[in-house]
This record gives sequence, structure tokens and C-alpha cells, in this order.
Amino acid sequence: MKRSIKMVKKTTLWSFIAQNDIFFEVPCFQRNYAWEKQQCKDLFDDIYESYETGNSHYLGNLIYFVSSNDENRYILVDGQQRITTIFLLLCAIRDLNGDEDIIVNDYLYNKSNDEYKIKLKQNFIDASSFEEIVTNNHDDAVKQNTKIIE
Repeated sequence: MKRSIKMVKKTTLWSFIAQNDIFFEVPCFQRNYAWEKQQCKDLFDDIYESYETGNSHYLGNLIYFVSSNDENRYILVDGQQRITTIFLLLCAIRDLNGDEDIIVNDYLYNKSNDEYKIKLKQNFIDASSFEEIVTNNHDDAVKQNTKIIE
């Protein structure tokens, strides 16, 4: 089977993850979510500074390949820690702001893909904790001991 290689495409994170019907998957060979609070704070500070100044901020590359079984399935090879942190940030904004519609409908969920309703699927260890946070079911999530919960 011959695979085509797609070239680098510059885009904004928000327009990239807002695409309908795609979902990202952290494959089993990638490490579990491991970012510490300081790494998250640094990313949040960069995003906030970008917002305040109106300047764009380079978040780094997201490297993925498209599944041969499903063209809407993006398997993350690099950038899973950053994208997971951004999804967690979106959940926190949703929870604090109380305005779920835009965040949930545009960024966290697929509108028409029932099998992969949540746009980011974690590897086995982090999957249930992440899903409980995204679905706003924190009661069970806080009982688990993962970096995603921290």
C-alpha cells in the first residue's frame, strides 16, 4: 500500500481542532500525560500573553498521521502533552465560565461522529480520567491518581 506524505501546513490551533468529524488519538506507544504544574502554567501564560498583546504565539508542531482505516482519525506522534493540556484548559474555562456551547460544540466534541464524540482520545492509562473531565463528570475523576487529574 502506497501512502502519500502531506506537507507541513501552518494553521491556528483553534481552527485545526475546530474541524468537524476529526478526532485525535494518543496511541498506546506514547507516554502517559506527564506535564507538571509549571509546564502547564508556562503554556497558559504564553496563551494569555498572546491574547493580551494580540500577537500570535508559536505553540510548536503537532505531528500526526492519518489512520489508514479512518481518514478522520489523527494519530498523534508528537505534541500530545500540549494538545492534552489545551483540551484541559478548555474544560477549565467551560467549568468556570458556565458558557459551554462554543467550547463543547466547537472544540471538545464532534458534532456528527457518535463513535468518537470526544475529539481527543487518550491512551489506555489516561482515557477514563480524561473522558470524565471532558464530560464534566468530575466526581469519579478525582478518585483516580493521574497527572490529568492534577
